[in-house]
Amino acid sequence: MPMSTEAVKLDSMSSKSPLISLLHPFHFLSPNIYALYPTPRRPAMATMPMPTPRSILLLLLLATSFFLLLPNPSSASVSHPDLILPKAVNDNEAHVVVLTAANFSSFLAVRRHVVVDFYAPWCYWSRKLAPEYAAAAAHLADKGLDVALAKVDATQDRDLARAHGVDGYPTVLFFVDGVSRHFPYYGERTKDAMVSWISQRLGPEVQNVTTIDEAKKIINGHGMPFSTPSQYTPNSC
Repeated sequence: MPMSTEAVKLDSMSSKSPLISLLHPFHFLSPNIYALYPTPRRPAMATMPMPTPRSILLLLLLATSFFLLLPNPSSASVSHPDLILPKAVNDNEAHVVVLTAANFSSFLAVRRHVVVDFYAPWCYWSRKLAPEYAAAAAHLADKGLDVALAKVDATQDRDLARAHGVDGYPTVLFFVDGVSRHFPYYGERTKDAMVSWISQRLGPEVQNVTTIDEAKKIINGHGMPFSTPSQYTPNSC
């Protein structure tokens, strides 16, 4: 479309008059109509330098270094990868293993002798047994005996406790070879009494048995018969 005479004259006068230069972007098409033609600007992206192969390589190296510094969960070292053992409640119970329904069977499968305290956190007698039980665990660990002392919160794992006949708290059971056979403890709830009872249950690795009576003594506690509820019944909840 050809420009009007007024617009052509205005373009020719813009270089001579400062006022016309200021009005130069406005091209008058008629005395009452005008149009605005702004001067085009270079896009901002055109001024940004393009990345070079060297800068791209540097970014890749930095990203690789960052991911290499991230921790690798599979690199953690554990004695038994299939077991997940929660930490002890405090330092005094460092030698007491915390068991749950999720790791109970797996732990008993890898330890031949396991003593388990089924307790209730709200029970007075469970809380009273806890320090004596922890002291017994520390003593047996220092002696290097092949036995692990563990505990189960029976209020959290009710089905597990019920499966092993637990009907009061605390209930201390002795498991052998990871099987359901267990021996309840009805003795005094003191460190020395429990250490003596557990040591008797462990006994020597090999014994010469020549009579049936000797075999019965070994089965019933290596010469020391178990106490029964009729002989001594500790308080429980």
